Amino acid sequence: MLKIMFILIFAAAIYWLIRHRLHVKLAADLAEKALYPVSKDEFDTLLIPADWKEMKPITKQSKSYQMVKWGTAVLALCMFGAVWLILTADSPEYYVLNIVYAFISIIHLVKHPGNLYMLPEGMILNGRYYAYRKVKGFSAEEIDRPHALYGLDSRINGAFKLTVRLKNHYSGERFAVVEDEEHLNKITGLLKQKGVPDLSVSPVPPAEAIKSRF
Repeated sequence: MLKIMFILIFAAAIYWLIRHRLHVKLAADLAEKALYPVSKDEFDTLLIPADWKEMKPITKQSKSYQMVKWGTAVLALCMFGAVWLILTADSPEYYVLNIVYAFISIIHLVKHPGNLYMLPEGMILNGRYYAYRKVKGFSAEEIDRPHALYGLDSRINGAFKLTVRLKNHYSGERFAVVEDEEHLNKITGLLKQKGVPDLSVSPVPPAEAIKSRF
């Protein structure tokens, strides 16, 4: 039973690795058509959790992309080897915890750094493409006291948290930090042009609802 359970865990991990690799490849192809960011100034103003460093372009020549490309293949082979070891070992529980711990650490290296791209038909969030029709909306808020992010890094104090909410997704919220209001307005302006609603603005109640209150 223990062997079957861990084989299923490793199978799920391999499935996630392959899907992540394919999503990042698609993102690298589509990023060439980006409406935002394009210039160095636009990249520099986008800060990605949790290191709060400037966003780096996602290209097939970048070090981060190559890490995903080759790291996925190597890690998948190692997982197949681990499955074989667990199946053939007399005491698989001796190896399991160490193997799982090692793989969790390596997956963090294979995972592509966060990013945010505005495209003509959709957007890239953390290495994955979403059509605008799959985006529920966005919200923006200043990072000031007592905001939860305030104080985590000096660069994000006084900046703006841009949150994007997705439809029908198990983890439907993504966010990045924009250092200044000018660039924030560029991003939110593009989102509004594409029909993505601003969820931080309370809807104005219809006239009938107002009248009914009196």
